[in-house]
Amino acid sequence: MAFSIQILALISYTFLQTSAVRDEHTVSHVQGCSCFDEGTCSSCDMSSCPFTAGISWVQGKDTGGTDKLHGYAAWTIVTGDGKHYIVKFKGSNPQVLEAAKLAHALNVMTPKQLFIDYASCPSLWDQNTNDIEMSDDQRMPFTWSLTETRECQDGPCKSRPTVAVQEHAGYLQASPQLSSIERSFWYQAGAISAFDWITGKSDLFNDLSLGWKDDATEYDLATRINRENIIFTSKKLVAIDLGINMVNVKWPLWDQLLDEIGPALQQPTWVRDVLFPMLALIGNPSDYSTVHDFPKFNLEDLSGWDKQLSLELTMLGLTRTIQEALEMYAADATNPRLRTFLQSLDGMKKAHKKGQKLTRSLSQSVFKLEQSVQQEIRGRQEENKICCKVQCTFQDTVFRKNCKLKSEHVVMKLGSQSGIIGGFVKTVQEGSCEDIQDFRLSHTSQESQKYTNKLAEKLRGIYCDCTKGSKHHIDLSSAQWIYCNSQESWRYMDEAGIA
Repeated sequence: MAFSIQILALISYTFLQTSAVRDEHTVSHVQGCSCFDEGTCSSCDMSSCPFTAGISWVQGKDTGGTDKLHGYAAWTIVTGDGKHYIVKFKGSNPQVLEAAKLAHALNVMTPKQLFIDYASCPSLWDQNTNDIEMSDDQRMPFTWSLTETRECQDGPCKSRPTVAVQEHAGYLQASPQLSSIERSFWYQAGAISAFDWITGKSDLFNDLSLGWKDDATEYDLATRINRENIIFTSKKLVAIDLGINMVNVKWPLWDQLLDEIGPALQQPTWVRDVLFPMLALIGNPSDYSTVHDFPKFNLEDLSGWDKQLSLELTMLGLTRTIQEALEMYAADATNPRLRTFLQSLDGMKKAHKKGQKLTRSLSQSVFKLEQSVQQEIRGRQEENKICCKVQCTFQDTVFRKNCKLKSEHVVMKLGSQSGIIGGFVKTVQEGSCEDIQDFRLSHTSQESQKYTNKLAEKLRGIYCDCTKGSKHHIDLSSAQWIYCNSQESWRYMDEAGIA
């Protein structure tokens, strides 16, 4: 047999050592440069003025209520070296910057932020605005904003940098410190949602009730407002517009979510009824689609929908983020300023009150999820093999009944099959045990009088102990790789000569 239990264990061990989910929390991005300690940058990786290469293009955005200055809340700026930034002339909110620090430390993807003034970043103010490409109607408001904030250092701003600069979320690249798992769409879905609960940020996920889709008012707000408060592509999620201790957060749902976290790999009610439906709405606001309508799962970047891995990656991001936040809450090594900020957050305080019961549940959940995700990914990468759960049935006089099983799981190899799709014969790549069932083990083919389904016959002989009734079937459904580490699970692969 090509893969013994010992080899699989070695694969799992190696993958654990090199995979992206670190076994120990590190306090990176929490110390090391003056702007971080002074509260004027969220990361030491963005601690100096970004406009020294000049400015080539500017465009104003008029969204944002009280943060507007001369009619605009934010400006997109492209530098001479082609980098994109967002500048907010009234956006230097210390609490938002602290939230960004926390996000970086928890591996939640969000733009880095830097507070500047003329003294620290003169190149923003010194360039002649007539040399910058922008619309004529925005040139004067931009010039006035520069003039007013340049003078601010001698006025009521008390010498504190008041202009906020952040990376443009649409062009944000994942930190090299993040692994492929941590930067994946579904891991970030879990991490961002957990981060919003911890910080008490509403207007995205956690101000919605469990029945929000059936409430006209909530659905309208989710469509018009909430869905705009995240950067969403089919392969990437980025948290934007950070906030803390906001109103309208549904705190009872946070308590329920924390209580449902445990060692069993299950889908919490809030994930099922709020997080996943909201992601579907963000992805396709014009239709009542679900996450099941997302593109097929892609093993290369872990994007697209898979009923097992998408959920497990989401839960791993969610539980790992909460776990690390609680560790930082109590760790002496955490930067004092950041620790004080953590202790001020309503969501963090509620999680901390859960005590050791939550800590144990998180530890067990994270361990099992890491193990399952890593083994599942590794298993699928090994020549497109997949772990399937076996069910054997027979037709009694009236009902179908289950047969005894010789083994409950089987390793199958995915392949390309021809099928009729939309009235046309097309070749499709199998991506799950359910696909194998549909294309190669359909009940119609297993009952055919014209030919024998040799695959079904062979699998039934190996895995089913079916001596009663008629119309014997074998059915396959997706299972986690941890269940396929026995020799019996690999038996069909061995006998077929393809393991």
